[in-house]
Amino acid sequence: MSDYTSKQLLKKLATSLNEMDHTYELYAKRYNLSYTSLQIINLIAEIEDCTQKKICEVSFLPKQTVNSIIKKLNKQDIVQLTIDPNNKRSKIISFSEHGLEFSNKLIPTIKNSEIYSIEQLNKKERYNMIHSLETYCQQLKKNLLSK
Repeated sequence: MSDYTSKQLLKKLATSLNEMDHTYELYAKRYNLSYTSLQIINLIAEIEDCTQKKICEVSFLPKQTVNSIIKKLNKQDIVQLTIDPNNKRSKIISFSEHGLEFSNKLIPTIKNSEIYSIEQLNKKERYNMIHSLETYCQQLKKNLLSK
């Protein structure tokens, strides 16, 4: 890898990230979902007392996108919305009975595939990948947003 220029490395990074997104997108299409819908379903399963605000904070998706997908998932009886007892203006998003069955088909395959895939890297490779990506993201944010 040391023979690559910074531009070439960035192109390889972008290609890999795009390929990963495309893989999730192809998986989502198997279930007639968009990649973003799949991402939101995954987050609903992970976030305790899930709200649209929490989804936006974790995913960096726009409020309008999250709202639109939640409405669609609600119409499809995948999620249900209940008033948050701690904040009457907010709604807790949870799976309906149908949605729980549906998500139990989707999510374990994703999680198992992700775990298996990262376990194909040795311990040092895993650490270096995560550490390098975190450092890159911090530097990008610092450099791009300080201008």
